[in-house]
Amino acid sequence: MRADKPEPEQAKSQPAENDAPLGADMEPWWAGLGPVAAVLLIVVGVALLVWLHLTSSDTPGDGAVTGYQISRLVVIGMVVAGGGILARHRARNAKRAAPHGADED
Repeated sequence: MRADKPEPEQAKSQPAENDAPLGADMEPWWAGLGPVAAVLLIVVGVALLVWLHLTSSDTPGDGAVTGYQISRLVVIGMVVAGGGILARHRARNAKRAAPHGADED
């Protein structure tokens, strides 16, 4: 065999089953938040945005990155709160749609 060609076993090395990319199976930090924490996140984010607006200097790009990051917190809070409200609404509708005799088996 020539030295410059790899053997078929070496060329077809397969990754192990648990060699997933780093962070592939992890949930985002906000995945476990409930509706109360989401509302708290919204309130704190809005308060930080107001504080940033009131304390920023007159230069246009001074707090743009900070404002963007804070606004992302507010949006994450809105999404989590909306998801909690939607889940509660679906559960309520599922109870209404269930026949009354289905509970008494």
